[in-house]
Amino acid sequence: GLGLVMDGNTSSAWDILGDGETVVGMGWLGGFSAHGMAWNAAEGVMDLGSLFTDASTRANAVSDDGGVVVGWQDFNGPWKSAVWRKNPAGGYDPNEYLLINPMGSASDEFNQVGECSAVSADGTWIGGYGDFANNEEPWIWSQATGLVNLGALPNMGRGYVTAFSADGSTVVGWFDGQ
Repeated sequence: GLGLVMDGNTSSAWDILGDGETVVGMGWLGGFSAHGMAWNAAEGVMDLGSLFTDASTRANAVSDDGGVVVGWQDFNGPWKSAVWRKNPAGGYDPNEYLLINPMGSASDEFNQVGECSAVSADGTWIGGYGDFANNEEPWIWSQATGLVNLGALPNMGRGYVTAFSADGSTVVGWFDGQ
């Protein structure tokens, strides 16, 4: 954990590398605030931080080399994308939003994609939850392509990406059916 307890819990794990070398999740800071966190044997527990004071984050998934961690950043209600990249000097760089329009404002909630829920083994592809900013459509993203909305199913509600194949060529997920 990150030192504090919420309802008897200090932290929760959300993903682990196949070799057990890196674990990511969330640790409580106290009250109702938490930060994404990562752990590896060499560096121990690392607080991934937040872009805003008193706003929570969570790390949901990690690439196979531990180089890319994805999750969410809270600020004004809906959980938005958060991507932390491994810093060669140690730890992770501050999280960044993934944007619908890379030339648009990073502070515009209608330009930020929803929560990141999956990352490909090599960290190239990131996938996540649809929200109001992209018509509730599940999405994938890469540096090369930018945002790719995966489309909607009639009367099936919001879409979610849950996992990628190792090479990122196949993505799976679900719709909430509402």
